[in-house]
Amino acid sequence: ATGFSVNDDIDIHTVVAASLPTSHSSFSPQKLLDMSDNWKAPPLPEGPVDLFIGILSAGNHFAERMAVRKTWMQSKNLRSSNIVARFFVALNARKEITIQLKKEANFYGDIIIVPFMDNYELVVLKTIAICEYGVRNLSAKYIMKCDDDNFVRVDAVLKEVKKLSHGQDVYIGNLNYYHKPLRMGKYAVTYE
Repeated sequence: ATGFSVNDDIDIHTVVAASLPTSHSSFSPQKLLDMSDNWKAPPLPEGPVDLFIGILSAGNHFAERMAVRKTWMQSKNLRSSNIVARFFVALNARKEITIQLKKEANFYGDIIIVPFMDNYELVVLKTIAICEYGVRNLSAKYIMKCDDDNFVRVDAVLKEVKKLSHGQDVYIGNLNYYHKPLRMGKYAVTYE
């Protein structure tokens, strides 16, 4: 979130309001995707993996996925060891985006398309899909979830994981024990 604070009185002379863009900046995937074999995902390892990184992404986030492929997904730890990273993307309401997404998934081999229409309220289902994929498809020792706008220091994550004793559970992140669910507004959670 962005904002500012004022410690004194303020006189407003002009207010300008504009609408937000109706489409994401990644509306033209042909211009954003680098269809080079350099960015394809390596094949899945034969046995269990040490770390699985599931990356939440939206169907129209072509530029974000390409940036991840060209940066931290090129980490030598990720390319040459028992670490796997995959994007988790739901279907898009715009048919042309879903068609392009499927082409992207087939080419790069790093996208898992979950079988429902993308919606912010369903982000929990994508997170569950990451966990299920990590356990059922990869027998991963550890599972990490991040977003397509995060930069992951794979080396630092590995360093922390290696500090854990065998079989030790760990949660790394921001866990607020005192937060109460929102009961009103756009992101409200019902009592059901």
